[in-house]
Amino acid sequence: MAMLTSLLFLLFASSELTLTLILAEDSIDSIPGTSVYFLMKKNTSGFLSMTWKVNASTTIVLATGGLTTYFGAYKERAELFINNATLRLDHVTHGDSGLYALDIIPISGQMQQAAIRLRIYTPISAVRVSISPEKDIFIQDVDSVTLKCAAVGTEPNYSWIVAGQPLPENPRYKLSADNASLSIHSVHTNDSKGFICSVRNPVSSVQSMPVILKILASVSNVIVAISPVSDGLVEDEDNVSLKCDAQGTAPAYSWSHSGKPLLENPRFTLSADHSALVIKPVKRSDSNEFICKATNALNSQHSEPVKLRIYYGPDSAQTNVTAGKCGSTYTGGFCVKNGSEVSLMCQAQSFPECNYTWSFNGITVSSETVHVIRNAEFNNTGNYRCLAENIYTKKMGDSEISILVYRPPVGEIACDAEGREDQLSLSCSWADGIPPTAIEMKVGSTTQTGLNKLNYTIAKPGNKLPIVLQCKGQHVMSTETCRKILDEPQLFAPTGSQITVVPNENVSLKVSQTERAKFSNPFLPATFTWSKAELSTIQSGTKFIVNSNDTFSELVIKSLEKADEGTYTCLAKNMIGQKAFQFEVNFANELNVGLIVGATFGTLAGVVIISLVITFCIRRNKKRDVLPDVSREVKTSDGSKSEGATDVEYAQITILKKPEHKAADATDPKAKVNKPTKTGAPEVIYAQVKTSKQEHKADSTDLYAQVDKNNASKNTVPSKFYEQEQTVNEEINNIFFEGAQPRLEIV
Repeated sequence: MAMLTSLLFLLFASSELTLTLILAEDSIDSIPGTSVYFLMKKNTSGFLSMTWKVNASTTIVLATGGLTTYFGAYKERAELFINNATLRLDHVTHGDSGLYALDIIPISGQMQQAAIRLRIYTPISAVRVSISPEKDIFIQDVDSVTLKCAAVGTEPNYSWIVAGQPLPENPRYKLSADNASLSIHSVHTNDSKGFICSVRNPVSSVQSMPVILKILASVSNVIVAISPVSDGLVEDEDNVSLKCDAQGTAPAYSWSHSGKPLLENPRFTLSADHSALVIKPVKRSDSNEFICKATNALNSQHSEPVKLRIYYGPDSAQTNVTAGKCGSTYTGGFCVKNGSEVSLMCQAQSFPECNYTWSFNGITVSSETVHVIRNAEFNNTGNYRCLAENIYTKKMGDSEISILVYRPPVGEIACDAEGREDQLSLSCSWADGIPPTAIEMKVGSTTQTGLNKLNYTIAKPGNKLPIVLQCKGQHVMSTETCRKILDEPQLFAPTGSQITVVPNENVSLKVSQTERAKFSNPFLPATFTWSKAELSTIQSGTKFIVNSNDTFSELVIKSLEKADEGTYTCLAKNMIGQKAFQFEVNFANELNVGLIVGATFGTLAGVVIISLVITFCIRRNKKRDVLPDVSREVKTSDGSKSEGATDVEYAQITILKKPEHKAADATDPKAKVNKPTKTGAPEVIYAQVKTSKQEHKADSTDLYAQVDKNNASKNTVPSKFYEQEQTVNEEINNIFFEGAQPRLEIV
């Protein structure tokens, strides 16, 4: 009762009668038959009226003008204390529950109000728990049970206590909506500790007697304890003991590791009852799960997996780099182009993760797994060492990697030759690279080596032509080659030597060294001079225009007139020697009988030569018997000759003399090809030979049979330096001779 009457409704009034409601709770809770006080502190004098009502419609008391009036049944059990507006209500019942409000009209100011709710409860009593099904013994993991709590009182609130603690959350426990019923699924031995039903409402609280379930003790609560207790164990150094314990009747113990029954191992020792496992020493494989299983006649149960924290490593450090392997000149290293970004990565098998340190030439540069060089410079070249350290095992591992920051050589490799009196100055260069380029120069059987640029001087070869200068440059990431043919100019006219035009046309006479070259400019640079028998040297002017470079020359004759007919000679000179090519320019409407006869004879001679070449290729083993007038000889680098070639791509035709004539001198700009002379050496004319498409084995002694670098591994010669059209029939073009038999030399 003291508790109930201490719940007070407090109203404060200042001299201005400002009222403030002070509540310990939102409502007053009480039991039937008690008295309840709605208390207001401070003096409330100076009001016109004071009214207490319940539920807004029923007036309990009204005080005004010094007169206090009680209404209805409240006359016998209500009292208003005028000095502080406190209301006392005696012998409360459930019917007195409701909202009580006080209205005060002061002498000055607005009306003030306050309100509080009164609730009347019947105290809780007669709390009891029933068991369903009613059994003396329950089997663990087999039986289920429901506990039902009942009580007398207003608005009972149910809760459960087990082993002196609030009911824990458990998937086996299920409560009804009002918590009055507790269902236990698959009872365990720990369910035998006693269940208590606690019932309360705002005015009372009562507990039931403990309900103790008798449960047959099966195996449960299998737990593994680790000794010594440690954050981690060091591989090959520390030992550990696993002790298994379980509740239940006479459990038998067994162990599994990594999901399989524990295998015999000299590092593993079991106690007599197998409840304890000693591992001596630990290995990293022991970090996989260990599980203890406890079994008796009723059931078996497993422990939670036990994972040992094993510290190990690093075994060894492994490095990788975002760069390509260098070439043979820097074996084992990695090459990085200057200005580029490169990442050096380090990894090691270890637990926990290692601490990594990168050093460059002995100086620490990074403490990260990946060391990044953002803008590689030449001073970044050197040895990088990764050190991996495990602070728990105190072990370390390291790995080194070599980086070469390079700059590629400028441009392409160059093969050059310069003539100095009776000597040739040869050079191979591929410079401005870092590190320097390794240069190899081959001239015939002589090989020179050096860096960036090689110079070599030889005597002019005389009649031992041609000679090939070969240069090879090898940088850290690439290799290039070039060749230069040391020979007299080799001229080719795409239009042929016979030019027939109509009057007043412009005529273009062209010669070239590189028209048929298989790779870029293999020939020595030449100077070109044009001449006509009557005009001597031709210069550019109104009538003639000369356009020349190191490998090409063109003579343009403007508005051809009768006087412009005749023989035009282009003389090409280089540091080795000189060669001439002659053009016959004629009007189309004036046929020359001599020319017709000469052309006819030349055509017949060409047919004869073609036949000889075909027979020569088919019957190469019987050439002396079948073709007594034609010899096949292959020139080598030293000028000697050897036999064995079966196909012709570039031929040198030697025009044999007649006793009464002399072959034309090709170097004489005034000589004409078709004009017979008296005596002299046979004339040599180079001609194109078209052959059927075949593969040939490379002949290392044939300087004009160099293998294209893209086909070097095939050991075949797809063509010589001069591009050939491949046809089924062989024919010889651009051969001009008079009254002579041809001698064919394959060069």
